[in-house]
Amino acid sequence: MKGLATLRHDVVFTSRLLRRSPVFTAAAVLTLALSVGVNTAVFSVVNAFILRPLPVRDGDRLVVIATRRSPTGGLQGVSLPDLQDYRAATSEIFEDIAGYSIGFLGVAPEGGRPERVLATSVTGSYFPLLELRPALGRLIRADEGAPGRAVAVVVLGYSTWQLSFGGERSVVG
Repeated sequence: MKGLATLRHDVVFTSRLLRRSPVFTAAAVLTLALSVGVNTAVFSVVNAFILRPLPVRDGDRLVVIATRRSPTGGLQGVSLPDLQDYRAATSEIFEDIAGYSIGFLGVAPEGGRPERVLATSVTGSYFPLLELRPALGRLIRADEGAPGRAVAVVVLGYSTWQLSFGGERSVVG
């Protein structure tokens, strides 16, 4: 009982102090709200990319190969010639190697307004390596990712298909 009485006294005292200085109260509440929001956003990203397992078979066996720009710099992607060299040199170690590059593109349904979407350019072995299946249509074939073969094949992510194209089946092809 004494603990509850002390807690009640502390709450009443704190509320009086906060009412006396509304600017400080507003600043404290805003700071707490922003902190909670930022922490939630950071956790969401960490959870999506690090904590949650990849939605592919044997996702724990996948590795990312990158190069370091400088001793203190970050990582950067591997060029296609280097990727081909790695594939040849590690054929007994890795089942396969696929390449990808992330960027932004403008897309629009016919007669619609263009939107900026996140796009990933991939090599032909990307989808077979991850054993992914399309919801509709087909994925990129291995020969379409070969050097010197520029075939315009687009695989829409499900959310882009739904949000930007309204789930229209006619966009396939």
